[in-house]
Amino acid sequence: MQIEYYQLGAHDMSHGGDIYRNNIEIDLSVNVNPMGCPTHVYEAMSRALSDVEKYPDIRHEKLIGRLSDVTGVQAAGILVGNGASELIMAVMRFFKMRRVLVPVPSFSGYRYAADAAGCEMVEYLLSPEDDFDMSGFPEFIRKNAASGDVILFANPNNPNGRIIEKELLDEIIEVAGEKDAYVVIDECFLMLTGRYEELSGVRYIRRNIDIITDKQESTGSVTEHDNDHVEYCKLMIIDAFTKTFAVPGIRLGMLYAGDTEVSDGIRRLLPEWNISCIAEAAGLAALSVLEEYMNNTDSVIEGKNKSDDEKYICAYDSRVCICDDEVEINYFNNSISFIKKEKNRLVNEINDVSGKRADQKTDTKTDHNANNPVIRIFSSDANYLLLKTDIDLYKGLLERGILIRDCSDYRGLGRGYYRIAVSTEENNDRFCEELRELITENDI
Repeated sequence: MQIEYYQLGAHDMSHGGDIYRNNIEIDLSVNVNPMGCPTHVYEAMSRALSDVEKYPDIRHEKLIGRLSDVTGVQAAGILVGNGASELIMAVMRFFKMRRVLVPVPSFSGYRYAADAAGCEMVEYLLSPEDDFDMSGFPEFIRKNAASGDVILFANPNNPNGRIIEKELLDEIIEVAGEKDAYVVIDECFLMLTGRYEELSGVRYIRRNIDIITDKQESTGSVTEHDNDHVEYCKLMIIDAFTKTFAVPGIRLGMLYAGDTEVSDGIRRLLPEWNISCIAEAAGLAALSVLEEYMNNTDSVIEGKNKSDDEKYICAYDSRVCICDDEVEINYFNNSISFIKKEKNRLVNEINDVSGKRADQKTDTKTDHNANNPVIRIFSSDANYLLLKTDIDLYKGLLERGILIRDCSDYRGLGRGYYRIAVSTEENNDRFCEELRELITENDI
């Protein structure tokens, strides 16, 4: 019998981070925290190497217990996975053959998982003309969703980075509850926006626990038809430490579910021992950093008041965020501030070179860049930017050793869309320099 081996094609997997088949000096195709992995987390992973001769805990009790402590979600509703991708795939398999309503463009992994599970994707097309506005999504759900359908979206959205504000998020949850639909929110980039506590869907799950507890105490049970219960318990949140703590090589994702029957069903679709001892150690250490941030406590640097420039010194390659005397400072506050600072600088630099080049192509003295820029930058609340241009940025920057994300394969986009990560100051400087040269070489 002749065996035919499957050959992986480009259409099977298209993501950022493919540094293995390219000669890359700077990777701006993946959107990880530019401050790098915290020292505390890195050291915990190093210590965990002494446990590699043991099986990890198949139930991940310590890690799930700490996740419950920090988030307030009951432990029975928490799952951990080998990255968010494994959990997305397990969720789609749990809802196999159902319809999935999703705004596009969005993370390509959603369709990959839905196709594998035989789910039908029902797409809500966002428009670049109105900056990928999501305000019409609740009405789309109202008109198209049915009982048992899945509403899947990211906050902030990927690849454009716009946040879904609280009022709109509340409306989406409310309409989904009216339609008796499940909701899955991907929050892998939310922490780095600085608005996690305000916007995370975890708060709906916390409220659901309170509702269930109150009703069980008063009536002894909760019916599936209870409006409050339906509105909240059919919600799942997917998150990961990958982007937040700059550990994509570790692969550690989390799922929070309001309905423990759903989480139990998804758990049965995950492999045993899917989290390594090193990943679990990273997660436990990361949670101590996260807990400090969520409790609004600041690390103290004794004897000195650091200037903004001193606080943002970042040794990315050594995977440690340091100030000038090598004392680790408050990780999240400085990560969020640094991203905001560098993102604004990138926007200004791109607009500057784009505007100058556009003006050179016209004889008018009008603000040509505002109307017809060489590179359009879309609004972003996240640690990445979506660009649109006729210049082949992917090829041009790749030839200069810089990898960015070509977004032409995103449904709802097409040729000329690119995503760049907000990286270290040095990497951002290099990107801006190479971009200026590339634009100068191209006669648009």
